[in-house]
Amino acid sequence: MHQYQSGFRPDHSCHTALTRLCDGWLSAINSSEIVGTVFLDFKKAFDLVDHSILLKKLSLYVKDSSSLAFFHSYLTNRSQYVFLNNESSSKGLVRYGVPQGSVLGPLLFCIFINDLPLHISNDKVSNDLFADDSSLHTRGKNIQLVETSLQGSLSEVADWCGSN
Repeated sequence: MHQYQSGFRPDHSCHTALTRLCDGWLSAINSSEIVGTVFLDFKKAFDLVDHSILLKKLSLYVKDSSSLAFFHSYLTNRSQYVFLNNESSSKGLVRYGVPQGSVLGPLLFCIFINDLPLHISNDKVSNDLFADDSSLHTRGKNIQLVETSLQGSLSEVADWCGSN
């Protein structure tokens, strides 16, 4: 996992993510620098995971073909329906998303989003992750540099979202 992914990991929490952010901000302020931060919340993120993209990403982490076959089976050919007032809807094929309420769902999402920080080309911009929440932050001596850095990185996040 990316070193700054704090969601669903042992010895990591929202507290470790916030502590890292605040420490960085205080360090910048103490150096008379401006801090800029963008907070992102990927709406419906767990529901929008493309199975084929996730399976490609999993193949980079898991080399065992039987494990990959398990994940393929786990994700594909799933169906769902609604049961209400003793009536059932017709079944629908689930083409996107990770199973929520499962132990594997959050882990699979973290694997899916794990490469997002690698798409931020500006080494002065940090990308911290907490499950489906993300932050971009940077520091600098003038506001224009901070704004330009964040806008460029935000555009790269938008590109990542478009391809994922």
